[in-house]
Amino acid sequence: MWERNREVLAERFTDVLAALEAAPRLEGVRVVDDTPVPTLSVDGIQLTSAYDRAGEAREQAGLVPEGAQRVYVYGLGLGDLARRLLSRPRLGELVVVLLNRSLAREVLERFDHADWMRDPRVRILLGESLSELLHPFAALPGELSLASLECARLRDLVVLDLAAPHAEERMAEREALFARAIEANRSHLEVDGDVAELFSTKNGSTVLLAGAGPSLEDSFDRLRERTEPLVCVDGALRALLAVGVVPDVVVSIDAHEVGVPRMFEGDLAPMGGATLVYFPVVPAEVIARWPGRRLAAYGEHARWSDLASVHPRGRLWTSGSVTHAASDLAVRMGASSIVLFGCDFGFTRGKTHVVGNPYSAPAETSMVPGVWVEDVRGERLPTLPNLCGYLRDFERYVRMHPQVSFFNASREGAAIEGTRPANEVALGQ
Repeated sequence: MWERNREVLAERFTDVLAALEAAPRLEGVRVVDDTPVPTLSVDGIQLTSAYDRAGEAREQAGLVPEGAQRVYVYGLGLGDLARRLLSRPRLGELVVVLLNRSLAREVLERFDHADWMRDPRVRILLGESLSELLHPFAALPGELSLASLECARLRDLVVLDLAAPHAEERMAEREALFARAIEANRSHLEVDGDVAELFSTKNGSTVLLAGAGPSLEDSFDRLRERTEPLVCVDGALRALLAVGVVPDVVVSIDAHEVGVPRMFEGDLAPMGGATLVYFPVVPAEVIARWPGRRLAAYGEHARWSDLASVHPRGRLWTSGSVTHAASDLAVRMGASSIVLFGCDFGFTRGKTHVVGNPYSAPAETSMVPGVWVEDVRGERLPTLPNLCGYLRDFERYVRMHPQVSFFNASREGAAIEGTRPANEVALGQ
């Protein structure tokens, strides 16, 4: 089969052929042929159904509008989905995106793809060549699980897009909680300041940002000796105070009635000169205990529009993570450089959070098998689906702010596209 498929690749997709021939071989590959239809299994993950591949391809193709003229397929599969889509007379171009070169080579050695690859409407791309998810698309779940390190970011974008309807349903379910929290905080909004008071106060400066990832502990000495302003997320506060680091600004945006108050337990007296920036969904008891300046902020979601008409406040971008809001605050403060500490987006050192965070625990308590991102060393870092989403949205945010230089101080956390190692920026200036 390889020679037959290779002939088509050599005629039409020479760059793809060169990449496949240079790809390392996979282990744990076997053809499953004791079932109604054959398929390929890699480490126990089947690329397709072994019972009704045609029916499966029909269901997957159903996710793509019938009238679409250009369609993207993420994953090579065994050709069933490509053939199904190419049967549409209105289709003008089918772009098949390979998520794992080695896997594609194994597939093409065992299954015939020459027929559909010869179709002049077909293009084949290497996944690492795409910086964004392109629509409309269909995806092969087995290949998403087997994506290579180079294609991890694209894989995450596919998974997040597929999960978006579920995420929106979950957010809608929480609206009642948000409404109760906002009502409880109206008295605070009457007297507290506006986050916009911080905007453009640090023009051209370097701002440090502390997340709650396990690698934050590497930077305690550097943060104690800092001369730059330090913004931290609420989950990092207790860990910082425990080692004598007093941040200038703490950002809190979540409504969790039990989890958020735990972030602020203990003696907050050292924070008397610091600022709390909060979304008015944060539990009212947290805001009431804060000893220093309090500034309210809103997100960019439409839910804030009615409240903003009565109590105008500045807005901060977030796609679900407090790290997002803290980063956007640093940008709006006017930072020309932002240095990220403990923004791991994964389980470094086998832990979920930095020691001192009330929810720090062994990673095994939270791990989801097969969910990972590439770390700064080029290795797989276990993580959670929501952290994958936060990472990819943050990378998009970094791209949208080319006027700001982002530096990553973590030597073990996720590789964040668009950032540079922190040793490239001079701290203390």
